[in-house]
Amino acid sequence: RHTFGETFLVLEGLLAFFTFNDEGNLQECRVLGPGVNTNRGMQSPLGVDVQAGVWHTMTPVTKHAVVWETSAQVGGYHGPASAKEYAKWCPEEGSSEVQPFLEELISKCEF
Repeated sequence: RHTFGETFLVLEGLLAFFTFNDEGNLQECRVLGPGVNTNRGMQSPLGVDVQAGVWHTMTPVTKHAVVWETSAQVGGYHGPASAKEYAKWCPEEGSSEVQPFLEELISKCEF
């Protein structure tokens, strides 16, 4: 999570976007991407605005995905390391635990 808001816009492909509470429990899964119909019979949103302080992650669910990201961070993108916080309950970026973690999250989503 960050001390600033962010916006993600999926230009191609599909992206699964997840939010969590402070304990690491999944709060929401959104499937984002152009021209995609969800199981609810509605078009998937193209993007999402994330408020400051919200735990979140994302992963592509198609072989190819293009995402545009911007933030409300003043003084440059993502600013100093102190502007973000990594969750203790989440695998460390680049570790072998990341893929199983993301696969479990995807399995909990309704596509």
